[in-house]
Amino acid sequence: MPMGKMYEVALTIEGYQSSGSADVYLNNLNIGGGGNGGGNPGNGQVTRIEAESMTLSGPYAGTINSPFNGVALYANNDSVKFNQYFASNNHSFSLRGASNNNNMARVDLKIGGQTLGTFYFVDHYPAVYTIDNVYHGTGNQEVELIVTADDGTWDAYIDYLEIH
Repeated sequence: MPMGKMYEVALTIEGYQSSGSADVYLNNLNIGGGGNGGGNPGNGQVTRIEAESMTLSGPYAGTINSPFNGVALYANNDSVKFNQYFASNNHSFSLRGASNNNNMARVDLKIGGQTLGTFYFVDHYPAVYTIDNVYHGTGNQEVELIVTADDGTWDAYIDYLEIH
């Protein structure tokens, strides 16, 4: 549905004569076009996956609410994972994140068990970093964001991953 220029997007849930609540576990915003649908990035479409909707793994990984709602990876082998269907084998990946201090935090991108790049965050202000032209397998693939080079001087905070 063409929406024109958007400056803010909100998800609103209403209930008729209700005092209940709603738990939203996934909210994908696709920007661009392409009409692939189904969260299959391609043809200029962008798929965004919120870190808190990914599967946590590792001894210390946990959710955070500052500096954004997301996930903290505190030690080596802490990670978040999800499965993604890829119709083509080349995409760019943008990760919004931060370090917990002024030391450089590293988060590796793995697809199908293979490390294909590393995101670097140099301070506690959230930033978006992109790895372009990542070649990977097609079909259903496990995508993992994992800490493997922690020396005990930083933690990695992750907000979302976009697949272009």
